Amino acid sequence: MIVVLLVYWFQRRLLYFPDPAKVRLPLGEEFAGLESFEVISGDKVRLQGWYWPGTLPVTLLIFHGNAGHRGHRLECFAPSGG
Repeated sequence: MIVVLLVYWFQRRLLYFPDPAKVRLPLGEEFAGLESFEVISGDKVRLQGWYWPGTLPVTLLIFHGNAGHRGHRLECFAPSGG
């Protein structure tokens, strides 16, 4: 019974493993034009991201998912094809 209660109390820590490191803009010609931005929501949550303007008239919003940060997925979207 105690194990079940502990799992319940700590379930968020068992599921989510955010990378606390500061994510810097990547270097290199293939990432030219990439810009950082920050938005603070109404409930004071700070959201950070990158904006990469392109030539297409669409905006693609990508959520990187659990365990990691946006820098870990960036090469998939580089013009070289990742």
